[in-house]
Amino acid sequence: MPAATPVPSARVLADGWYSWLIGSVRPFTDLVASWPGPLQALTWRLGPFRALLLLLAATRYDTVVVVRQTLGWRSVLLGRALFGRRRKLVVMQFIDLPPRPRGRGAVIDRTWRPVERWATRRAVRAAQVLSAWEVDLYAQRFGVEPSRFRHIPFAWSTGGGSAPPAGAAERRLVLAAGRAFCDWPTLFEAAGPRDWELTVVCSGADRPLVERLNHSGRATVRSDLEGEEVSALLRQAAVSVLPMVESGVSQGQIRLKDAVDGGAAVVASRTRSLEGYVEPGVTALLVEPGDAGALRDAVDGLMADAHARERLVSAAAERARRWTWADYLGAVEAFVHASR
Repeated sequence: MPAATPVPSARVLADGWYSWLIGSVRPFTDLVASWPGPLQALTWRLGPFRALLLLLAATRYDTVVVVRQTLGWRSVLLGRALFGRRRKLVVMQFIDLPPRPRGRGAVIDRTWRPVERWATRRAVRAAQVLSAWEVDLYAQRFGVEPSRFRHIPFAWSTGGGSAPPAGAAERRLVLAAGRAFCDWPTLFEAAGPRDWELTVVCSGADRPLVERLNHSGRATVRSDLEGEEVSALLRQAAVSVLPMVESGVSQGQIRLKDAVDGGAAVVASRTRSLEGYVEPGVTALLVEPGDAGALRDAVDGLMADAHARERLVSAAAERARRWTWADYLGAVEAFVHASR
């Protein structure tokens, strides 16, 4: 997948983590850094305040790049829809999360949905999705032309992959790490009768559930680790397990990339979001979501066969060389400038 050559422009203001990864744009963080300390603190803490300042700054730019899940996203979208004279937003990683099932959050999400549909049609010029099937899904859901969405898959590796690292055959750690849509009950059911050296890295929100499932103490549990800490664990892991529930949105791609970078063989739930990212049985083993027996058998087979693990790791690394982090960022930059 060769990346197109981007067209430089000084008229693009970018917010979110892509702002310091994409070349030839003005990061919103650069503007904030020149403001007084108290104003900076409010910008990073209060979503509506951050959105207001971003919208005011954006009046001097042709394009505003934002990440859909960034703090203040709803206020930015609504502000541009109400007061913008033309569509100016380019949205990275457009992932429409399922509505919250209950409580105040559910009421807010249901109330916001019709507003969001209208605001998206009014304000969003273009948006990146991580899965090909999301193009038609979101076009229909928000009532816009499919051409406004562009499928740019997430990177398959950071540096292009590598051969199985020295000592990989002697690894014994089974690692399951994830922050969202994780199927922890199925993982613990699969691991229960086995003696895997299991480590689970979960979100703080999932920690109570994981602790209940881990009542016997058979796993080491950690939560809210930084990315480099998880990467260090993956470099020690024989198998990286991605136990997921089907959520209907892109999920698991970052976890998959990190496992490839760490040289761990992958066993993952067969969710739709991994289509195009995994060659089943070649670069990873896929099992049906919720099937604890299949998950147990897949991990057992890999833990008993170092050569099988090495084959998966080698194939994943070889495939990853075709779509690296540099390729991904090049495609993102070209998309941003082509959307002007």
